[in-house]
Amino acid sequence: MHPLVWPVDLGSAELLQKAMAAKYNQEQEIRYFSEQVKEGLDEIERSLVDGPMAKRGRVLDVGCGGGREAIALAKLGYRVVGIDIASRMIETAQINAGREGLDIVFLTLAAHKVTQRLGGFDHVLTTPSFYQCIPTKELRILTLQALASVLEQDGKLFLSAPWVSPGYRYGLRAYLVDWLRHLCRHMPGEGRMTESGDRLLGFVSAVSDPKFPVFCHVFRRRETIEKEILEAGLDGEPLWNGMWWELRKR
Repeated sequence: MHPLVWPVDLGSAELLQKAMAAKYNQEQEIRYFSEQVKEGLDEIERSLVDGPMAKRGRVLDVGCGGGREAIALAKLGYRVVGIDIASRMIETAQINAGREGLDIVFLTLAAHKVTQRLGGFDHVLTTPSFYQCIPTKELRILTLQALASVLEQDGKLFLSAPWVSPGYRYGLRAYLVDWLRHLCRHMPGEGRMTESGDRLLGFVSAVSDPKFPVFCHVFRRRETIEKEILEAGLDGEPLWNGMWWELRKR
């Protein structure tokens, strides 16, 4: 019932990511994403496996949750490392993989902290809607650079980055919030991190508790995503109307 729909300032990127981890560590989310493991790869992921990811090499699964993608990929012969910021999700993924007798490495790790200590990867695959859950443009670009740093010379980063059709309407209060944020970011001072398009999302699954919302950034134009990709030093092509991207180091 906030009069502006969302607060003008949502807080620091660090606090927003901690809230995201806490959301996914809730018991109902653990159960839900653990159940999703039996669903295996979705339609887009299967098309990647049959196409640009056909090489059965080493894969970094970013935002692995309960292990749905990682387990399905391991069964197909990929060597998989899964990372997630939610520690209980990682514990659940380890249990799920153990039941299948699969040798998968799971780590509690934020994507922007990925380094070459993990080794090189033929493919880096992000979970659906991964990119819009990263607060601030600066952190999104840093994340892309970190993930690209572990790609082998001919490796590819498959990025899920949905954008909203320009015809979609959020309502006048949402536009007022974004206008105020734009104004604040052009005022003197430091610490104003919240950007136009930043939202609070109550549901990350069908069982989410809406009383504990988490960060989500709405991209209104595909070109905005493309600009961040270029600033990160990457090249690539949009897939499925720009909802996914196939990226490589420039």
